[in-house]
Amino acid sequence: MAQETPAEPIFVSFEYDAPPSCPIEERAFTLLQSRSERVVRAEDESSAQRLLVEISSDRSGYHGTLTVTRADAASERRSMKGANCAEVVEALALTAALSIDPNATLTLSSPGAEDVAPPTASPEDGTAAVEQPAPPTEQPAESALSPDAPRRRFRYSAPGSASRLRTTLGGVFSFARIMDNSPHLGGGVSLSLSEPGGRVLFPLEAHLTLQVLFDPAPDDPPRISTRLYVAQLSYCPIHIGSQLSFAACGRLDLGALSAQSTGFDQSDAEVESQVTRFYASAGMEGRLALLLAEHWTLWAAPALVFPLTQREFAVDPGPVVLASTVDVAWSATLGFGWTF
Repeated sequence: MAQETPAEPIFVSFEYDAPPSCPIEERAFTLLQSRSERVVRAEDESSAQRLLVEISSDRSGYHGTLTVTRADAASERRSMKGANCAEVVEALALTAALSIDPNATLTLSSPGAEDVAPPTASPEDGTAAVEQPAPPTEQPAESALSPDAPRRRFRYSAPGSASRLRTTLGGVFSFARIMDNSPHLGGGVSLSLSEPGGRVLFPLEAHLTLQVLFDPAPDDPPRISTRLYVAQLSYCPIHIGSQLSFAACGRLDLGALSAQSTGFDQSDAEVESQVTRFYASAGMEGRLALLLAEHWTLWAAPALVFPLTQREFAVDPGPVVLASTVDVAWSATLGFGWTF
């Protein structure tokens, strides 16, 4: 009686580059090998086929690229995107298996492997999804790719998903020109809300910054020193880019401006006095942000604002104004934050 000849193995060179939140390299190759028992990882790079899987992340989610290089043909390149890195890796593993073995299956064939739902990552390069014939009827029902098939719960996930807002909490340092007598230095905390998805016009992106700014002028009396306690609210209707991005924002500042006089003579005695007034301004802000790692973001935000309240500070009884708000104020802010 004739016996079936075992299929020849397919030796491949496998390279994998992904963020720490993604499945590890061994898991990624296991997903590929589970689709085809013929796939064998070569010990060197002299194999006929080379697979390169690269994963990156940004505000919109995860982006994966598969490059298949063969000695006798041009390289093939496929891209996938999704909110979950594990699903992107699964989609690329399935694509890689089908590209090197036409008989690769959509179900995991290795013994004891977990059942995996069909990858939900979508192609980025406009290619149509590959349709495969239905699995044989003798296979267990739980391994079939049907809507009722159990889905694996991944341990790897993105810091945010497309279905909810991303929150970034961080610190800021600022240099500003608010008063005509001295520039101001200071810092504070920042809270940002953004919507993943990559929209350029009118994305849901807002920033709230609480700061304390003071003038660093020498303490030699007599003098007037000023301090600003301010809440800055920004909305950005234009957002361009992902890992390196620029946002054009409108900004409203509300706070309290405090002035204190020191060392002025009154009735042959040096006296101190302090007064606090409401402060408001509105203007424009540009935010240049760089995604340093999976969660860390660094940004710089120059701004041009116009005071809505004009404040002048003098010492009685003289009419000379010693400090006043400028007609056009500006600031430069550097911040860093952690995205949840």
